[in-house]
Amino acid sequence: MNHRLQLRFTVVLAALVALIVLFAMPSRTAALNCNCEFYTIAVEAGVPCGVTVCVVDPAGNKNCITVAPGTRRRISCVPGGVLGFRDCTGAFVPFNPSPVCHLGIGAGPNCCTIDACLDNSVDCPVINIRPSILDVCPCP
Repeated sequence: MNHRLQLRFTVVLAALVALIVLFAMPSRTAALNCNCEFYTIAVEAGVPCGVTVCVVDPAGNKNCITVAPGTRRRISCVPGGVLGFRDCTGAFVPFNPSPVCHLGIGAGPNCCTIDACLDNSVDCPVINIRPSILDVCPCP
């Protein structure tokens, strides 16, 4: 019983530290610098929902795609646009890859919480979506 309580305390403390670090980092959400015509969105098979990714152009027009678990899709890069996600409440959440991943995005129903990680090691950017490492449920 004591070991179980200690484990829960450690997990809660780790999640709290991760959230503090996440909010303490400066925002890197910025206008897209399009070196390629598109971003590739890759959703791991273990993600329990489809993930809706949007690009909002400077005029405010929104282009969205939904990517099913275990698949990849491309979305156009719009110079000066902002890439983000539609969360479980329908709100637009700008992608903030500080320092590499944006953690704890509530992407869908039933606590479908994801992490989005930018991979710049390839010719054109890839955003890898995985189930979140944080034990949070920002969705109602």
